[in-house]
Amino acid sequence: MRGLIRDLVPAEARDQLRTMLRRGKLKKVAFERFLRRPRVYDIASSERLGVIFLAETHMTIPERCVLYGLVRGLRPERVLEIGTRFGGSASIIAAALEDSGRGCIVGLDPAPESVTPEERFYGRFTLLERPSPEGTAEAARIAGGPFDFVHIDGIVTHRQAKKDLVGALSHLAKHAVILVNNPFHYGVDQAIREFEQENENVFDGGYVGTGIDAEVDPAHAYAGMRLLRVRPQ
Repeated sequence: MRGLIRDLVPAEARDQLRTMLRRGKLKKVAFERFLRRPRVYDIASSERLGVIFLAETHMTIPERCVLYGLVRGLRPERVLEIGTRFGGSASIIAAALEDSGRGCIVGLDPAPESVTPEERFYGRFTLLERPSPEGTAEAARIAGGPFDFVHIDGIVTHRQAKKDLVGALSHLAKHAVILVNNPFHYGVDQAIREFEQENENVFDGGYVGTGIDAEVDPAHAYAGMRLLRVRPQ
C-alpha cells in the first residue's frame, strides 16, 4: 500500500491519505477506486481533459470543455476542422479521439501558424494547407469517408461562414454534427439561419456556448458555439 501511495498519489496528498488509512476513515476498496480515477491533468493518461489548459487557442475554458466533451461523447470516426491556425482546438479534438480509442481529424487552413507540439495530436491529425470549401473534398478523401463531426472556426464573415457550411454539406455522414464558433456575430448568425432554411435535413441545435452580453458588447460577438445536426435524407 505504501508503494502505491508513493507511485500514484501526488506528494501534497500523500500525508492526508496515509492519515485517513491509519484512522480507518478510508477503506481499502475506496482507496483503490481513488487510484483508478482518470488523472485528467496528465495528457499521457486516459481522459486527457487537461489538454484544455494547454491548448493554444482563443477559445474560453468553458468552450474548450464543450468541444472536448462533444467529441468525447459522440465518438466520431472522422472530424473536419475548418480554421486550424495554432492547432489548439485540433489538439483538444485529437485528445478526445485518443481517449475514445478511435477517429481522425483533418484540418483545413490556408495559412496555419501551428505552435502545438506534434505529440499532442497522437497521430490522429492531418493538416491540409488549403482554404474551405476548396479543400473540403480532398480532406474527405484523406479522412477516408464523410465526416461525422465538423468544427467551423474560420474567417468570421457571412460570406465565408456560408461557404464553409455549404461546402461541408455534401461531405457529411448521416447524423453528422456541425459545431460553429462565433455564432453571435451578425454575419455568422445570418449564414446559419440561411443554411438551415435552404436545407430541410439540417436543423439548429441551439447554443452550447454563450457570448455573455453579446447584444450589448460587440466584442462578445466573437464568442460562443452553436450546434447544427443533420438528419438522414
